[in-house]
Amino acid sequence: MNMDTSNKVLFGLIFLNIINIGLCSAQHVLEKEYAHMRANDTIVKQEVAYKYPGRSGTDVFWNFSNLQERKTPYRICYAGNDTLISANEHQTSYSYELTGGDSLLLRGYRNRTTYFNAVRCGTELHYPFHYQDSLESFYYGEGKYSDKLAFISQGRVNVKADAWGTMLLPGNDTLKNVIRVCLQKDICERISINDSILLKIHGDRSILSDEKIQSHLLNDTIMLRLKDYRWYAEGYRYPVFETVCCETFRLGIPIAYYTTAFYYPPEEHVYLENDPLNMQLQELLKEKSLSAGHSHFSPENDEDNHIQTELSVYYNTYPNPVNENLSIEYYLSDTAPVYIRLFDLNGRLLVHKNLNMQRAGVHSETISMDTYSKGNYILQLVVSDKTYVEKIIKE
Repeated sequence: MNMDTSNKVLFGLIFLNIINIGLCSAQHVLEKEYAHMRANDTIVKQEVAYKYPGRSGTDVFWNFSNLQERKTPYRICYAGNDTLISANEHQTSYSYELTGGDSLLLRGYRNRTTYFNAVRCGTELHYPFHYQDSLESFYYGEGKYSDKLAFISQGRVNVKADAWGTMLLPGNDTLKNVIRVCLQKDICERISINDSILLKIHGDRSILSDEKIQSHLLNDTIMLRLKDYRWYAEGYRYPVFETVCCETFRLGIPIAYYTTAFYYPPEEHVYLENDPLNMQLQELLKEKSLSAGHSHFSPENDEDNHIQTELSVYYNTYPNPVNENLSIEYYLSDTAPVYIRLFDLNGRLLVHKNLNMQRAGVHSETISMDTYSKGNYILQLVVSDKTYVEKIIKE
């Protein structure tokens, strides 16, 4: 491939970033009135097989239409008041506090075997929270296992709204203008033989400082990293989907890995009957969808079933970084020609898939990456006259 083509690849990346910045103002915002947890609300949580969160950015398409249930669904019940809220889930009670009217803190948790109290609370969310908003905080707390073994837990909390797009649910229902929030916790824990460990902070409150906590994260032998992605949709107060990934590091090297996912069926959100703000928003969204001529994605939609003034494209790539197979899922609002190309950083074309004319609906493709060397690659998804570019990392 010549240098002109390489320049086009680079231009595509720049152009994509410009478009993303321009789209931010129209995206879903988590506002306290619509998204903050409330006492007496109840939602249903269903554990399902893990789904890759996919890429960050705008116009992401999340295909959650085929979910494999793992366990019996259970309920999360909320209690408390406007400032102090408890979430009772699976025999564990989590305590939250809304401070200053806009910052949500985790104060601790308790179940039959363990309790934890935060002396310095980490910030879980801030209202309002826009796409690309981020925040960082540190926490320090202490507790006991089985009411006998005392422990200290401290670390860093990073929260970012890293993606925005459309979600396909079981039954082919769709939720548009979905915002994804990623919460990452880096955690250091250690056991204490002293049952009165809380007394230590009265003599030396420097253990609560950013510097001391950061030092533990850098120097302790064992560190746990929790990565929790949550998807929020307009018209729903609580998340609709969640993925959880836990890694344990010893001296910076991962030694254990655990993943799971949870689906919160929107039709099971009992609180909706007492949430006029979100009910009104859902009605407005429904009217808007009907006026556009379609209310959900369907691979069998004919052109006569909806009115489309402009081609809409939503796509997702995963996993990234990738070891073997890279998956590309995309949705087309109308029939269009589709090409998929993979380049190395020298501009050489490695994969070219001419998929010809693709019908409106959901499609997926796979690119085998196992024969390529480690490093960075450029993926192009070309739909009609639109080009979408992603950086792919091969591990």
